[in-house]
Amino acid sequence: MAKKRAVKEAPVSSGNRLQDFLSSDVAKALIKRHGGNVMSKASEYKLKAMPRISTGILGLDIGLGGGIPVGRLSLVYGHKSTGKSYIAQSALAQAQLMCSSCYGQLGSCGCDSPSQMTTSYIDVEGTWDDEWARCIGIDSENMLLVTPDYAEQSLDIVDALIRSSQMDFIVLDSIAFLAPMKEIEGSVEDNQVGLQARLVNKAMRKFVSGMSTMYLEHGRKPTIFLTNQIRQKVGVIYGSPDVIPGGLGQGFAVSTEIRTSGGKVTNDD
Repeated sequence: MAKKRAVKEAPVSSGNRLQDFLSSDVAKALIKRHGGNVMSKASEYKLKAMPRISTGILGLDIGLGGGIPVGRLSLVYGHKSTGKSYIAQSALAQAQLMCSSCYGQLGSCGCDSPSQMTTSYIDVEGTWDDEWARCIGIDSENMLLVTPDYAEQSLDIVDALIRSSQMDFIVLDSIAFLAPMKEIEGSVEDNQVGLQARLVNKAMRKFVSGMSTMYLEHGRKPTIFLTNQIRQKVGVIYGSPDVIPGGLGQGFAVSTEIRTSGGKVTNDD
């Protein structure tokens, strides 16, 4: 005779299906394998509010809902001489006025041991001007300046800074000037389609992963501020020819996009 299959008893329900799942063998196995912080109720998420870092420009802060969101990637892009680097540097100066523990203003935050947010600037374009930076309020004595040689080095340094858990605000200026090693070592005649975009897209995935890891391990995330430029596609007849270098991955990774444009000068006389 065929043996009868043992019938499993249904687990006792608490009336809360989510709580039942968190108490189940499946949830316990997932937590054991991936760590206790990887899964929890949404109400237990440590970053309850979304602090903001001011850009130092009142109108822009109003449009952004208070400034750059903390713990996210943000992007500013536009045509040349429209204030992209200025916005990034001004936001960095404002970040240095904030407490790294509570994101309040230093001196009035009420923390027992307030500390200045640690900031770094990845100067890919090689245009850093320390005198100008001091004029807009940057404390260059307490800022890390990185002057990389090529794209892979730049992106690896940013990823390392994210995973160090020591950096609060990182500026990468700019994506458009990230030159891959193959591009530098090769001839200007070499056709290397999509090389920069592949690097940037991979870097965006690594940045997001690193920020998530820092949240799971330390309950906080660094803030990444990217700058980019506008280029024009050749042969476009219909629609806008404007395009930003580095592929579409950056647009999916960032939470905030700022597009700058030059104002028109008029003569009313």
